[in-house]
Amino acid sequence: MRPILTYLHKFRIYIFLTGIVGIMLSACNEEVPSNYFSLDGSFDACALDSFHVYQLSYEVGGFFPVRLMSAPVIKNGDKTEFHLEGELPGQGFYLVGKGPQNMTIMVLGGEKGVKMSGNCDDLRRFAQIENSDLNQSFKSFSGTFNQLQQQLNQANQQMMIGMQSQNAQFINQAREQILDAYGSQVYLVDSLEKVHPVLASYFKANLFEPFDPDNNPNGYTSAIEHFGNEYLRQVDFANPVYEHVPLVAENVQGYVQQLIQNKVPRTQAEAYLDDFLSQLPQDGSITRNCYAVMLNTMIQLKSELFMTYADRYRSMYILDEKTDATLDNVMSTILAEQEAQKFLSVGAIPPEIELPTPEGDMFKLSDLRGKIVLLDFWASWCKPCRAENPNVVRVYNKYKNQGFDILSVSLDRTREPWLQAIEKDQMTWNHVSDLKYWQSEAAKTYRVSSIPATFLLDKDGKILAKNLRGPALEAKLKEVLENS
Repeated sequence: MRPILTYLHKFRIYIFLTGIVGIMLSACNEEVPSNYFSLDGSFDACALDSFHVYQLSYEVGGFFPVRLMSAPVIKNGDKTEFHLEGELPGQGFYLVGKGPQNMTIMVLGGEKGVKMSGNCDDLRRFAQIENSDLNQSFKSFSGTFNQLQQQLNQANQQMMIGMQSQNAQFINQAREQILDAYGSQVYLVDSLEKVHPVLASYFKANLFEPFDPDNNPNGYTSAIEHFGNEYLRQVDFANPVYEHVPLVAENVQGYVQQLIQNKVPRTQAEAYLDDFLSQLPQDGSITRNCYAVMLNTMIQLKSELFMTYADRYRSMYILDEKTDATLDNVMSTILAEQEAQKFLSVGAIPPEIELPTPEGDMFKLSDLRGKIVLLDFWASWCKPCRAENPNVVRVYNKYKNQGFDILSVSLDRTREPWLQAIEKDQMTWNHVSDLKYWQSEAAKTYRVSSIPATFLLDKDGKILAKNLRGPALEAKLKEVLENS
């Protein structure tokens, strides 16, 4: 039996929806086609000379608003006013304002006499929309839905804690809270669909029930497998309404991010993505938007998945020269990165390092060939590096007479802090630096994006392990020295 709390939530939401629907019905005095709208704006001291309605479109490189209609502003005493009216592609989400830096999202279509006011210098934050059941409903439903989402996230975290501690009571309580919050979200969206399908379509794309290993009819072995197979699968993208709800393409960004950041193997990630993409209509703006958001996310995260989907995107659409060149440039960058990573993988001999010592002499990494070497990227300003230094000092002093040595490459900018840190931390081994901060040639060659970063090399200069710290470093070093 579901807990009483669930039914209280449903009753509360039912009353809320009933009130909203009653207000909407009482306000509807005439039938207006869903693709028709009129919007009047009135502002104090507005510097803008015109207002526009844009359709949101995503391309490789970002989002690009496509202007649909425009109206000049009219000075009326101390007021700045505009009037926009006409037919849209359909009822849905649009951008209103002046250019990409000053726009607000609105739900337009099927309403006349919508009013806009506020601060016209920052419409994104301060635009006020009145006399619009659509926009007021979207704001109200967003608040309720987001509250439920917070409850869902908190309950899911509690579920994870309960599973880690194997506390059955804690798990059961969290499970009931998840069922309650998610069930209330579903009820909310189903109720909204009867009144405002275009709004419901947006919220439906944000429905996702967390993984529960004890309520797992598909037999998923992990939360990421559940996520890969289930996220966005409740959305019927073939429904024409999604052509006018471009914002849901941004859900694809979160989807791709999770697959990449959880290091899902490429073949499996492609299987998840291909399954999702197979549900999109063969033509239409929603499909192109989703592909563009996917590719932008892969570019941001430097994922090799880009290679597969960039080729497919290019075969599906006629691209302008700029987009085509962007695809080529990113492909070249990823290929170069893949080639470089071959020399930084376990078993490979990494590139040579030749940099100045504190005394100004040139020192090479290969000068240490024949020893087990810890190549350590650090800096005097790096707190985690300084915190790890006592452990490295201890390990060095313990094993330096057994064929172990260290080369520390500093990402400092100035000489004095570098030398002072070496002395203070008692780092009595080999040090080099070109004092170029993150532009250090060695750091760029070794793809170091955070420090401390380490590479443990064998006597032949091959990489044995990467980023070992604390006990893990000593354990691996002891194993290597004993076997050698």
